[in-house]
Amino acid sequence: MRFAPEIQGIFDRVVARLGSVTGIEAIALGGSLARGTADRHSDIDLGLYYDSRRPFQLSALDRAARALDDRNRPGLTTPLGAWGAGVDGGGWLQIDGRQVDFLYRDLVAVRRAIEDCRAGRISAAYQLGHPMGFHCQIYPGEIRCCVPLHDPRSKLRLLKRQVAKYSPIFRRAMVTKHFFDATFELAIAVKPAERGDTSYVTGSLFHAAGFMTLVLYALNRQWLINEKGMLPASRGFSICPRGFHATIESVMAKPGSTPRALLRSISRMRSLAVALRATATRAGIVVNGFGL
Repeated sequence: MRFAPEIQGIFDRVVARLGSVTGIEAIALGGSLARGTADRHSDIDLGLYYDSRRPFQLSALDRAARALDDRNRPGLTTPLGAWGAGVDGGGWLQIDGRQVDFLYRDLVAVRRAIEDCRAGRISAAYQLGHPMGFHCQIYPGEIRCCVPLHDPRSKLRLLKRQVAKYSPIFRRAMVTKHFFDATFELAIAVKPAERGDTSYVTGSLFHAAGFMTLVLYALNRQWLINEKGMLPASRGFSICPRGFHATIESVMAKPGSTPRALLRSISRMRSLAVALRATATRAGIVVNGFGL
């Protein structure tokens, strides 16, 4: 993948500084730049891969970050674990006028997530910035699409081999679990809708839409890495119920503020779930919904 000279210059400076920090095993470009979907507003997301059994020294990383940052500020990087279980820390820098984000990635956790996904074990944890939660598939998905910038011991290269093929066991587990999750969210939203509880119902509709989108990604053997842009990015999928995107977008744009309107939104999403179940069946996966 080729980058503009000014972007490549940032990569070279970061690798030159951080590559010598003991404990940083690899550096990889992630986010929209790695996926080829960036625009002029996009940040540069850099994964700093380390081994939690032999972590880097925060003081060494902070010195390197300060030397790279346009403002030369101290304290640009967080301690390990500061941001949560999934994104366990990082930093926000400005380099040559561009926003550059450091995101810590523990190789122990990444390898475990890859093993879990290949075995069909699904998990998610609360994570600020991920309204659907930090799903175990994010780590292997990031490995799949990331661009290694510094990988002296080929650790990222070896992990990329493990995620080159989308596990059929994981696909079936994802479709089965998250279809049930979506229909459960819709079922438990009915009584709050009858009471006009707009906030609760809107949250349930969002999660139902998210779970159905997770099903859609799995049916198409695609990793879902981030909720941002997940729906538009799936428009070109070959396996998709008719009206999937239009239904979700219109419901979420205006879920309603009265019991009647809220119940109608739930009904529309339930109809979409029925269509998604039929799509899964045609793909060879029989799923059961809650209350359908």
